[in-house]
Amino acid sequence: HYFSDAAYKACLPLVFQNRPKVIYDVGGNNGKWSVLCCQENPDVRMTVIDLAPQCELSLERAKREGLEGRISAFAADLLADPALPAEADIWWMSQFLDCFGEEQIVRILSLVRRAMKPGSRIFVLEPLIGGQPFEIGDRCLSAFSLYFPAMANGTSRFYALQELEELAARAGLEVESAHHGLGIGHSLLILKPRSLA
Repeated sequence: HYFSDAAYKACLPLVFQNRPKVIYDVGGNNGKWSVLCCQENPDVRMTVIDLAPQCELSLERAKREGLEGRISAFAADLLADPALPAEADIWWMSQFLDCFGEEQIVRILSLVRRAMKPGSRIFVLEPLIGGQPFEIGDRCLSAFSLYFPAMANGTSRFYALQELEELAARAGLEVESAHHGLGIGHSLLILKPRSLA
C-alpha cells in the first residue's frame, strides 16, 4: 500500500476531471481509495468489487468514515466470470492486475469491457517497467518483480508498459492516455474499448 498510496493524490485530479458520478473500485481491498474519492468529491458514489472478505473490510471502513450511504460493495470472484453491475463511469484498478498472470488479466479486462456502459473508462494504476523516468527505476522495478511472486500467489509480477498494452488489446481495449511518474514510480493508463474502424 505504501507505493500505491503515494500515487493516489496525483491521480485524483485525473479521475475527477470529467466529473464521474459512479466509480467501481475493482479489487478495492480495504476501501481506502473509495474513501479518498468520497472525500475529494461530495457527489461521487463508489462500489468496491472484490472477494467477500475484502468487501466486508471496505464497508467497515466506510462506516467508520461516515460514508455508509456512498460506498457500497459487490462481492465477486472476477476469475469466475460473474455478472457485473454496469453503471460505472470509471472502473478503477489500483495494483490489481499485477496480482494475476497474463491470461487471467485478459479474462478480467474482457469481463469488464463487456460490462462497460458507453463512454465509461478503465483506469489502471500500476508500477510499470518502461514507465519510469530513469533506467535505474526500471531495473529496480524488475528486481522487485522477482520478489513479488514469492510474497503473493506465485503469478504476481510487475508488468512492462508494452506488455500491459498488449494484454489490454487482446481484451478489446486500447490506451486512450497514459500518465507516468505518479507518486513513487506509478503509471496510470486510461483504457477504452478499441474502435472497430
